[in-house]
Amino acid sequence: MRPLVSRAATNSRSTNPKTWSPCAPSRCCSSLALRNLIENALSHTPPGTQVGVQVWRTADAVGVSVSDDGQRPGAPVVAATAGASGLGLGLRLVARIAEELGATLERNAGEAPMTTRFTLRWPLT
Repeated sequence: MRPLVSRAATNSRSTNPKTWSPCAPSRCCSSLALRNLIENALSHTPPGTQVGVQVWRTADAVGVSVSDDGQRPGAPVVAATAGASGLGLGLRLVARIAEELGATLERNAGEAPMTTRFTLRWPLT
């Protein structure tokens, strides 16, 4: 089975406007959105947090979900501090990218043992 996303596909570029693919910006933007979701899950959760990424397809949509168990009972609280990296714009950027690409950004508790899940969902209809 062929992967849905490959590194070669996300890094492809053309300098010739006649061969430029209109899909290139959407690949770049969807890669940026996914990277932001993964980096948020890794950066803003306590040590020892499990992070999972799932690419899926249903009859009416395709998507990718990033889940973590950082809010599990007994997990240390990660407080935002002056030295924390980031400006707090990651999820707003992802939501804006999703909107531009005709997708939605959803947040829910995920499936146990995960406690937080962010999903980018593209409708097929």
